[in-house]
Amino acid sequence: MTELESRLRAALGTETPPARDALFRLEVLVRRERGRFRRQLALIVSAVFAAAGLVGLNAQALGAWVGADPARFVVVAALAVAAVLAALPGVRTFARRLERWSFA
Repeated sequence: MTELESRLRAALGTETPPARDALFRLEVLVRRERGRFRRQLALIVSAVFAAAGLVGLNAQALGAWVGADPARFVVVAALAVAAVLAALPGVRTFARRLERWSFA
């Protein structure tokens, strides 16, 4: 081994990486969360567009069906409110706790 190689090996061997790099770990976690958020957002947006497309295609049929009987409007409104409430995180957490408590 030449003198240059030995000096290079000594210079490279002196700087060992830190045992834990908290900033690097944090950046990795942030990158993973951003990716997860983008995937969830893409799924939600595609579901909303699909639902909007279905409603748009069937708007006249839905209007005739709901308009034929006023009680149907109440049922559809109640189902819509239940669907929105079920999507809220706090409601899901409460439902899980209630399920664990009642079926324990």
